[in-house]
Amino acid sequence: MNNTYLLERKLLTSGKTNHLKRNYDKAIRDFSKVLKMNPKNITAYLLRARTYSGKQMQDTQFILLRNKIPKYFNLAIKDLDKAISINPGNAEAYADRSHIKGLKRDSKGAFKDIDKAIELEPNNESFYFYRWYENIRANRFDDIIVDMTKVISINPKNSLAYSDRGHAKRDKGDYDGAIKDYKKAIKIDPGHISLSLHDIGNAKYEKGEIKEALKTMDESIKLYKQPKEEDLFLAIIYEDRAKIRFANGDLKGRKEDLAMAEKLGLP
Repeated sequence: MNNTYLLERKLLTSGKTNHLKRNYDKAIRDFSKVLKMNPKNITAYLLRARTYSGKQMQDTQFILLRNKIPKYFNLAIKDLDKAISINPGNAEAYADRSHIKGLKRDSKGAFKDIDKAIELEPNNESFYFYRWYENIRANRFDDIIVDMTKVISINPKNSLAYSDRGHAKRDKGDYDGAIKDYKKAIKIDPGHISLSLHDIGNAKYEKGEIKEALKTMDESIKLYKQPKEEDLFLAIIYEDRAKIRFANGDLKGRKEDLAMAEKLGLP
């Protein structure tokens, strides 16, 4: 092992550590040093691109306004372009570039890249969730169902795929199919039972089963683990129960739930 290789390894490790700590400028310097030593180090391009993306998302003004020039997203895409030019078969680079293009609202480019990533690695579960992000923005619920079904065929224990397929079925009005998927998610991952019960409660409400929906929401709140003083997930559950209580004619209960949701940090 030569000294250059060892130094590259050390700098990559340092860059990853700085990225995890959100010390993005330091991480970028580490990865840039690697690329100065070895301009064909694909790993360094991928990691620096992710760091540029993290730095862009750290910019509160960008998140709020969405009209600021995304300087660091553009630098990330430039790095991923370079990685792909070195190795056109690197599926990870296409997936990462797809994600950033999606954040830039380049839906056409995002779909093209993630489709390529899946073509290269059709059994990579995570890539289908990248495409889910674009499909959900485009209201392509049938495509989501197809993709999540594919993920389930790859990994039948993927509870998130069942939940996301359930959401898509619910959006299409297939409430029974959605509830079935949510229940499967609970069976696979009972640790998230409260959130899945919340989904089931909403599906029952949308189906018109108000009293059953209310019972399910009650259970969701009862089983919610370790609520915090400010807990947006629990706040959303209270807000949704409020609408169900209103539909059930319980105006006082609705008022109490909305007050609790606000107390828990709901905007």
